[in-house]
Amino acid sequence: MTAAVTPLHGAAEIGRFLEAQADMLALLSHLESLALPDSWIGAGFVRNAVWDHLHGREFDVSRLNDIDVIFFDPADSCKEREADLEHRLRRLAPGFEWSVKNQARMQLRNGDAPYRNTFDAVAHWSETATAVAARKADGQVEILAP
Repeated sequence: MTAAVTPLHGAAEIGRFLEAQADMLALLSHLESLALPDSWIGAGFVRNAVWDHLHGREFDVSRLNDIDVIFFDPADSCKEREADLEHRLRRLAPGFEWSVKNQARMQLRNGDAPYRNTFDAVAHWSETATAVAARKADGQVEILAP
């Protein structure tokens, strides 16, 4: 028998739902500790948790293929920085496959006009179900969903 499902209406409710997930909150805290500009964890990190909740399943972060970290820093868009950040996150949270991408350079790969910020970049993602991200700021989870 499937457990009763409480719908999530809007970004604020999704944020509160993620705040209640200790494992997810810990990963968001690791990202927050890096103090990257305009940084978020996106794609399956949020989508899978919401999807599992809406289907009455318990979400387990260990089932994520990767954790997609996005940030926006046009002043330093070299790939080596991304690799260094991935390494730092793996030290903070071993056992997870971190993927870090500076959205200030991703328009080159995607053939788009330069993005203005992370919101603009996420708005260009092709899969609308994954065009969502979360971050922890001032003790609360914020949701980015263009």
